[in-house]
Amino acid sequence: AGMRYLVAFHLLEACFIAKKLFANEHSMTAHETKLDSNLKRFQVDPGYYNKFQELRNSWEILLGLFLALKQGVVQKKLQMTPHLILLDPGDFYTREMLPFLAQWMGIWLRSYNVS
Repeated sequence: AGMRYLVAFHLLEACFIAKKLFANEHSMTAHETKLDSNLKRFQVDPGYYNKFQELRNSWEILLGLFLALKQGVVQKKLQMTPHLILLDPGDFYTREMLPFLAQWMGIWLRSYNVS
């Protein structure tokens, strides 16, 4: 019964991390788009990632989600305050966010030998 709750928390974690990147974007350098410096800088619990074999791939997925969130705000499809709000639950979510969330979920599935 507990595994179904882990799925939701794993997907939410991707959104929380991408939102942290969005909030700190003004202070990011090109080097800081790399995983090593960001785990500490953006206060992401490195223990969370120790479960996953695909650490580098997961960071690329999170950066892709961050860029999708950034695009969504510019296009007024998302609102970041007071919290992440999806203003266009149809086309934008399906086209821009869902591919990254599906890849993120794939990492979780493989880590539990489900796939």
